[in-house]
Amino acid sequence: MMFETGCIKDSHAREGDICDTNRRTVTTANDLTGRLGYNNELEKWVINAPIPGTIDGLRTCIICGDIPSDLKIPGLSIVFSGELKESNGYPKSQLGGQEIYYVRPTKIKKV
Repeated sequence: MMFETGCIKDSHAREGDICDTNRRTVTTANDLTGRLGYNNELEKWVINAPIPGTIDGLRTCIICGDIPSDLKIPGLSIVFSGELKESNGYPKSQLGGQEIYYVRPTKIKKV
C-alpha cells in the first residue's frame, strides 16, 4: 500500500488506514440529518448531508465501523451525531460543493 502526504492511494485500503482515530476532528455533528448511500469503491456506507445556507453544498461522511442492519437501506433518511474527521483528500470530491469526512457515529437512527 502506498501513502503520500496522508493520502491513501490504494482503493482497497484497510479500515484502520482510512478510519484512523488520530485524524484531526474538523467539526462535530449533533443531530445532523442526511441520507444513507453506499460507496462501492470504498465498500463503506456513507451519509450525504446538505450544508445549510448553500445551494449545492454537500457533506459526504464515510462511516467507519458498522451500522445496524435495519439501517442499511440506500436513500434512507437518518439523523446522526459524531466527530467529522478530515479525509486528507481521499477519496477525491466528485462535486464542486462537496466536503468529505470520516465519521464513527455516536448516534444514528431513522428519521
